[in-house]
This record gives sequence, structure tokens and C-alpha cells, in this order.
Amino acid sequence: MGAWGIGLYSSDFALDLRGCVDAVVRLPFAPERLLETIRLTEPVSADDPTDSDHTVFWLTVADRLAGKGVDCPPARDRALAIIDSGADLATMESLGMDGKSLGKRRAMLEGLRVRLVQPVDTGKRRGVLKAPQELLLEVGEALTYPVCAKDRRCEAINPYAVGKDWDWVKAWKQDAWGALVVVERGLLFDFLAWYRPLVAWQAVAAKPILADLQTRRAWTFGQAGTLTARHLTNMELKSLGQVAIDPDRLDWFLPDRGEPVGPVVSDITIANAMNCHVDAPEGEFWDVSAPRFRPGLRALDDLVSGASDGPELSGVWRGEYAEPGEDPPRTFTASLTEIAGVARGHIDETPTAADKPDRPLQASAEGRRAGRTVRLIKRYQSAGKHFIPIVYEGELDEAGVRIEGRWSLHTGRAGTFSMTKDPNPSN
Repeated sequence: MGAWGIGLYSSDFALDLRGCVDAVVRLPFAPERLLETIRLTEPVSADDPTDSDHTVFWLTVADRLAGKGVDCPPARDRALAIIDSGADLATMESLGMDGKSLGKRRAMLEGLRVRLVQPVDTGKRRGVLKAPQELLLEVGEALTYPVCAKDRRCEAINPYAVGKDWDWVKAWKQDAWGALVVVERGLLFDFLAWYRPLVAWQAVAAKPILADLQTRRAWTFGQAGTLTARHLTNMELKSLGQVAIDPDRLDWFLPDRGEPVGPVVSDITIANAMNCHVDAPEGEFWDVSAPRFRPGLRALDDLVSGASDGPELSGVWRGEYAEPGEDPPRTFTASLTEIAGVARGHIDETPTAADKPDRPLQASAEGRRAGRTVRLIKRYQSAGKHFIPIVYEGELDEAGVRIEGRWSLHTGRAGTFSMTKDPNPSN
């Protein structure tokens, strides 16, 4: 049967959504706003009837809101319409549910319908927040915490398991120290506190001080999440001081991050992002090792205002690329900006008579420079078709005005490219 079952909460999706609803109903909002908040966490499942979790979304939300004493007619009406139309059973059948299981699912839905048409007990206490949650950490605050080495990774203390008489909890022992810096924090919907951690890639043997963290080392951006005072204590987080975070540089490294609605509403702790590694990352391009570029830091100074390791890639470049035997090569213009070793920009290719009508001529480019070595990921921009990312790897000459190298796709296609910086880009 896979991830679906006869019960309303038989799927991981329904279980996660139940936790989401339980968190949202703590907000002091009217029922309709609570519903809209829940929809923000799963917009596809909520609004797309063709999504496999669409019926589960509305059945779960309606049931859980009523169970929490929230009278929300829009949610109830959607759920009743799904039951009466047979849409949920049709979805389950399309997913492979057998006839016997469909019969049991139908009985479950009939029971749910009986519950939903009953008056909602709005007198239930649901633990509504009377004030915004306290923000426990400052932006730029650096912290250290104990970790346990396991299979080349280092695990932080599980804050939910502290004090439990379980073998794996008792087996945890400190081997080293991890570190993080809070690069962003906020109050979602003006009430729910959240934090975005920057986590040191490699653990250190001795308890660090702030100066230790400011040496050259790799850092990764962890998923934003929540942190309670209890978890702060359980994970033994200790403050080491402050780092001046430049908001503009944070925007450069994470331009499309947005507010972490899903993780915060679902109360996902930042403890999930605090694990680190025994060893340092391999090579200078450890964060450009996959087609999807997720930039990290090579030093905390990368996020400090005014810090830079050179503007070598910033500017307009004229270039060409070709596959083996291709003549003439295709030509392009690349406009790039580099900050703290991370380069971003766009590429405009010169059209040719052989181009198909739907061939895109614009692409985005992003990647890294390490010394004179450059690695960029190129993605063609098309509204109607997906294109495989292309990796460009090359060497910058000593004058910093020409790059030569190789492009490749994971499918095996490859070729060469070169690009020269235009000294007069406005001409």
C-alpha cells in the first residue's frame, strides 16, 4: 500500500500535518486565519486537486481543527464535499489501494463525517499564546555545544531524549565541540520565534573561543527552525560572543530564503541542523559538488561588511564554447559579480540560424572562485522546459582577464570554453 493506509493518520504526510495544525491553533487568530496559515505550509496539497495529498490535507485539517475546538466552516465544508463526492476513495484507488482496504477506508470516512457534522466544542482549551515567544538568541551570536563522533559525522545532543533511559541515549558521549552562529531570527506571524543557524562544518577537539571560530574554516547554512529554552539547556549551548553579520552579504549568499513558514509552524528544531563532521571538507569546491549550488562560507569574515577576497570575476566577459569538432563555436556574453568568492550573474548567448524556435538564449550562472580556479553552474532559463545544469570549470590567467576550461553535463556530454573580460563593457 506504500505510504497510504485506511486510517486518516496512516500516512507520514497526515501525521506531519497533524503536528502542524496543533502548532498553528496556538496562535490567537480567528478560525479562517488559522486555516490560511495552515495552507501556507502545504500550498500545493491544499490548492491542487490533482495532488495525491489533496484530499488527505482537507480531511486531516478539518478533523484536527474540530478536535481542538476550532469551529472553521470552510475547512469542514471542504472535507464534507470530499467525502460525499468520493474524491478521497478515488485518489486512494488510483494510488493502488485494494478493494478490501477501500471498504475499510470508506467506513473510516463515514465515521469522520459523523464527527464533522456535530457541533464543535469551542470551549476546549487549546493553549493559545498570550504573547510572542521570547527570542533567546541574538543575530550574530556565536555558540558552541558538545558533539559525539559517529561514522565520520558528529551528532549534537538530541534535546528530546535528554533524561530518557534508552540505550542509544546512554551510549552518547562527547568527543568534540560543534559551533554555530545565528545569522537571522524572527517572529513568524508576529508570535512564533525562529532562528537560522550557520554551522561549522568540522568539529574541534577543544572547547573553542570566538577567535578560534574566526580562523579560516568551512561553514554551512542550516535549515531555519525553532529553539525552546529547554532545548537550549538540553543541548548545552554556550555563547562565545558576537559576530557582526552584514545583511547585504547574507542576502548575497541566500538570496531566495524567505521566511521559514513550514519548519516553524511544524515546530522543527534547529537541533536537526547542528550535526557536523569529523574531517574538514575535501577541496575548495565542497559546496559546488552537485548541480544545485548551495553556497557555504570559507570563513566567518565572508559575512562581515567590507570583507572580500577579490573582485576578479566581477565584470562583463565575452566567450565561446563548443563540443569536440563543433565549428564555429557558439558565442556568449556573461555578466558576473563576485563577493567573498561567490559569483552570480547571467549569460546571453548569440542566436544562430540553426537555433530552434524554443531554444533559450538566456541562462543564470552561479558558483565559486578559489584562487585562479573557477567553477560555475549554468542553468538555461525556460518557462516551458527543464534543462540539465551545465558545469563550467576553468582557470583564470595571471592577469585575471581570461578563463579557459571545460564544460560538462552529468550525462557525459562535454566540451571546451573560454571567456575574456571586456575592458570597456559599456561600448
